Amino acid sequence: MLLVHRDPGLPNPRVTRAEWLEKALRDPELGGDGGMRVVRWPRPTPAVPGRTGITERKGLRGILGDQAARMFIDRHEPKMWLRGRSIPTDGIDASLVVSMPASPASLAAGRLCAAGIPYVVDQGDPWGIGTEAFRGRGFASRRRKYLECRMWEGAVGGVFTTQSQAEAVLELVPDLPYLIRINGYRPFARVVFEDAFARRKDPDGVLRLAHFGSLKIGTIENPRVDAGETLAALAESGLWRRVVFTQFGHLPDGFAGGLSSAGIEIERRDRISWDQAPEVAAEFDAALVIGNHSFHRARVPSKVIEYLSLPIPRIALTSGVNGDELASVARSLPGYLAGSAADSELAERIDSFLRREWTLDDLLPPVEYRWDRVAADVVQFFLETVRIR
Repeated sequence: MLLVHRDPGLPNPRVTRAEWLEKALRDPELGGDGGMRVVRWPRPTPAVPGRTGITERKGLRGILGDQAARMFIDRHEPKMWLRGRSIPTDGIDASLVVSMPASPASLAAGRLCAAGIPYVVDQGDPWGIGTEAFRGRGFASRRRKYLECRMWEGAVGGVFTTQSQAEAVLELVPDLPYLIRINGYRPFARVVFEDAFARRKDPDGVLRLAHFGSLKIGTIENPRVDAGETLAALAESGLWRRVVFTQFGHLPDGFAGGLSSAGIEIERRDRISWDQAPEVAAEFDAALVIGNHSFHRARVPSKVIEYLSLPIPRIALTSGVNGDELASVARSLPGYLAGSAADSELAERIDSFLRREWTLDDLLPPVEYRWDRVAADVVQFFLETVRIR
């Protein structure tokens, strides 16, 4: 079995997904006697201690890469062209392609199809399918559409994280067998969750919001909604003496500009692991998930599920448009409130939400969203699909 995944050696939700899928593929209960023989391509890159993949400023190479992504090719393509001929095919019965990003996945799919090897695509970050930009008229949009469509036309099955992503692909390949399985959360010790929940503070007139992980503001690949606009509206509501926003990780240049004068305190702390997050979260009133602009509404930030391991309420900031998958997913999960900057009553809703008499059961995550359960479901679908082929 070939597991195709471009592992950048950095903390990344798709890297985590690939790791759990590999564990499940090697599980004897799923893969037969001794589990399946798994071959990774490209080989995983060793993680560099302290490296997060986020830099304070983009160099010339990064700027040119952004321009190329707009106009012609994806920045990952040249390296994948060089590596593409090394995709192993001898002794490979089937392949699971974990898409992140889409350009290496489409290249791998072409090689696999030419070798007659059936493959299932586990869609993560599409090149364009499911976004408004995919329908553009420029050369880059037409080229991406062609390559991504060809990838799906050759697939024997697809795994998606949201219903909207599945529907966008099914418009192109109506008979494609598919499974919808969003990312999971890491298993954790319940006693840690309980202890942190017991240390939560009652509302005291200061709204403390935490954001864990990458904070993106207007990047090409995954533009987020303007969290600053919402924070300013919360401060102006007068419901709290002070609003404090704490970012665990890189704080983009310009994010704090103007917010301090609006009565908002911006605090930046070092990035921490998800194992540490539940204990630290007890300091805050809620964890904030920042969603995508409307033209990326088919995707959801991966942390929407990881936040289920936090012993505090969770707030999902959405685009506010119909079909926003973050709003749909958040409303189906425990301990979540979904809202947008366009909601004139968002501050009142958040205040009422946080003043609830929270119990441990209100915040504990459903076990079906745990990573081992997610991976087992995906692998079971994969095995059934390639056997049908």
